[in-house]
Amino acid sequence: MNLYMMYGYYGNWMGQSLFGGLSMVVFWVIVGFFVYWLVKNNKGKINFHSDNMNKTALEILKERYAKGEITKEEFDKIKNDLKD
Repeated sequence: MNLYMMYGYYGNWMGQSLFGGLSMVVFWVIVGFFVYWLVKNNKGKINFHSDNMNKTALEILKERYAKGEITKEEFDKIKNDLKD
């Protein structure tokens, strides 16, 4: 067996292993930074707790009527249904 082939293979294996491990660390650092950046920049835009969670059904109904999403007849009907 040729010594060059044996040591050359071993040298290449070690070089690839070192580079592969280093590139994996760099990859995860970049992924971590990207996730941190997304969370930091979208902090005010992502709202997991909706403002409607603290409102009563009647308050939501009044807002929908004020926005013009429902008519006066629909408002009165739903309001009467809510009272029951």
